[in-house]
Amino acid sequence: LATGLKDTAALVNKPWQRTVGHYSHADMGSREIDGHRVTSSRASAITVCDVFETDLTWAGE
Repeated sequence: LATGLKDTAALVNKPWQRTVGHYSHADMGSREIDGHRVTSSRASAITVCDVFETDLTWAGE
């Protein structure tokens, strides 16, 4: 972010939602270890940022 990249969720006013770490052995808790970033020149193209949760994504929990 310090280099000017923009977080796609923030661009569309979405709260952070984890997309990895849904496993019982992940004992460090919820934390952002991945993200989707775009350059400033592409930021205006971002209109939506959604995370889809299913039984499969929570299979290890």
